[in-house]
Amino acid sequence: MNYTNGIAGWILFVLFLACTYQQFLIAETLVLASILIFVPAVMKLTSHSYRNGKDPFLKKVVFGFYPFAAVAATLAFLFDSVYFAAGWFLYTGLLALYGFQRLAERGFANLEETSIDAGYMYLVLGGFWFTAYVGEFEIMNFGPLILLLTAVHFHYSAFLLPIFNGLLGRRLTSFRRVYTCVTWILLLSPLVIAAGISFSRQLEFISVFLYTASLYVYGFLVLKTPFSRRIAKRLVGFSSFILLLTIFFSLIYSFGVLRQQATFTIENMIWIHGLVNAVGVIVPALVGWSLEKPAAAYSF
Repeated sequence: MNYTNGIAGWILFVLFLACTYQQFLIAETLVLASILIFVPAVMKLTSHSYRNGKDPFLKKVVFGFYPFAAVAATLAFLFDSVYFAAGWFLYTGLLALYGFQRLAERGFANLEETSIDAGYMYLVLGGFWFTAYVGEFEIMNFGPLILLLTAVHFHYSAFLLPIFNGLLGRRLTSFRRVYTCVTWILLLSPLVIAAGISFSRQLEFISVFLYTASLYVYGFLVLKTPFSRRIAKRLVGFSSFILLLTIFFSLIYSFGVLRQQATFTIENMIWIHGLVNAVGVIVPALVGWSLEKPAAAYSF
């Protein structure tokens, strides 16, 4: 089922590109890339079984229903259907429940696993904003582009980075106090940044600054973490290097918004912070961690 979901996602993504190449929207494509390619890859990489070899019920549910949710998400964009979008939203709710179940069974003792749990739980917000964009909901005077970019944010930064951080924590043997500080900043930042975008330019800049600083420390921790496979460390290291470049542009953009003199346009940031992150950060990190396959220290 793991490989079937991945293959189904790739087929749907290619079909979507074939159907929309004349009206290509990069932000929509980025959201769908996460839904169809990155979500099943992360599920395969981080799903767990119990000590007796049996799978949790929710794990069976999320793997079993993924193809239907993926089809619903694709059709939502193709037909501008809020009903299909709601199907993906409901599915992200199941993934959030799966993350919460992992946390409830284990508690907060293993912070790296909590980081993975948080990634799953944040994805439901991505599902909500995805549905809000497709359904053209009126939320706080946000235009369609802001709704879509918020969906991108929660399908990438809020979902994937906490999970990558958790996988790093499984391998990290030193600097655990530093890792703890970085992890909590990464886990709280998506909500604080979202609040800043909605209510306060000053809060947005401060939260983006702290988030940027934490990612630079994350890059340092990648260098200090022992890997069993050299190619895996090179891929994850390359991913973190590109991330440090793109996140710096985000800080510049946030500072421009604070001064009300934007250095980059939102369209520029979609390409710099969106497409480059998807190709240069997410893909090599996923390949690297898939090769490394770090095991959890906690036995469920």
